[in-house]
Amino acid sequence: MPGTNETNKYGADKLALLGLLILAVLMARFIVGRRTAIVLSAPIELEHFGLSVSIPTGNGWYGLPNPAFHEHDSSETQIKWKFDDNIYTLSSFFLPTGAHPTTEVHCRFLLAAPPDPPSTIFSQYANQVNGQITRVERTQMSESAGGLTIDRAYIKVPGTPLDIITAAAPLPNNRQLDIEVLQTTGEVDFAEKVFEDVIKSIKFEDNKLLEAGTELVSQIKAEGIDDFLNYVGENQGQSRRAYFLIKDKNQELIGFTMDVLVSSDPNADTQLNIQAASSSYLGGRYRREQTSIFQSDDSFNIFAWRTENILRAAKSGTRLVLDETGLLTVQKLSLLAPHEKTYRLNPAAIPEVFVELLYEQMLESDHKRIIVDVIDAEGVIIPVLIYKIERQESKIAGEKDAYLLKAEFLDGQGFFQNIYLDSHMRISKIILHQISMLTFDRTSPENTLQHFPKHADYILKRSEFIE
Repeated sequence: MPGTNETNKYGADKLALLGLLILAVLMARFIVGRRTAIVLSAPIELEHFGLSVSIPTGNGWYGLPNPAFHEHDSSETQIKWKFDDNIYTLSSFFLPTGAHPTTEVHCRFLLAAPPDPPSTIFSQYANQVNGQITRVERTQMSESAGGLTIDRAYIKVPGTPLDIITAAAPLPNNRQLDIEVLQTTGEVDFAEKVFEDVIKSIKFEDNKLLEAGTELVSQIKAEGIDDFLNYVGENQGQSRRAYFLIKDKNQELIGFTMDVLVSSDPNADTQLNIQAASSSYLGGRYRREQTSIFQSDDSFNIFAWRTENILRAAKSGTRLVLDETGLLTVQKLSLLAPHEKTYRLNPAAIPEVFVELLYEQMLESDHKRIIVDVIDAEGVIIPVLIYKIERQESKIAGEKDAYLLKAEFLDGQGFFQNIYLDSHMRISKIILHQISMLTFDRTSPENTLQHFPKHADYILKRSEFIE
């Protein structure tokens, strides 16, 4: 019957429509569920710094190193802090439908806090993204989080779905923890929930190893570099010179270093009475030369440092200036991308030209382990864990190396050094380990010339330069 067929068809259409509605509701609830059911990782520790944070993982969240390179592997074993440009970063991305994240979380541990207060930093950030700060808040964390004070700002970028929550928490020793959530679907409530979950996971306990490093660096500053240099000599203006031959893992010679550290008369009419110069050459496939000049006052509260690098045929340079206020300005002098950054150093920071003096101070102290921030010639601040390694008395008596220290570079690259020192606490050998191994053996200018006769002009010119 025609009427019956039309009625059946109408009923089937209604059922199909009802089925689509139910499916749409289920899909919406599934998507909402994936967004609201935020599962945090186990605490991810920044080793040796007393800090751990949990970030979203699973349910569409993927953490660094980089989700694009791990086929969306959300395994927590892949999530770790990454060191770059004096900052440790921990990140996670929400990728619900494709390769473009709709929400991002970034935790940053700054070794040297910026000089400006959070309010100024928030305003600068808003200007950079053409956004507007809609509100600011302050949160006082619990004792388990070190009692941190977290300032946050909500930034909206008009005409776009982008919302940003950015926060800063000052830490002891001029460190800083930054937390940032970016969200591109207009769902501010979701971004805020993610942010709240992350900050509630923070655990922080001030590290006593850095305090020990601060103590030794402060002692060197108080005594003055001039006193350390005169400790090994009779005349004022005593200098230290060091020449090292570099060998690869097969003990083949591949390069050399030349360094001098000298003090002029501290009563002379100059504020920068400490001067240092260094030059190094590394041959082979990745041929590299580096020359630097360093000047500071007796307590290195101010200094100026200029370095030139030649990597194969390309030249680059760096200029560092530490002023009276404790601000370090790093200028990269590359012709392609010159730029400048400013950092406020912590009390445990020391230029690498004075590291041998730090080793002496540590050997004379009761400290067995310390952490210091070593500033290298290119403005990189590298936290270094240094500890004593006890040696058997019988071996010490029969060897020229009386002391042994180990230095671990906490930049995530896996570098560490064994430093051998003689009875005068002078470095005699350094063995640098990573995937391969390099050995630095103390030598003389004459021996350097003997082993590298083809570089005689270079060595003589550089020797004249550092003298």
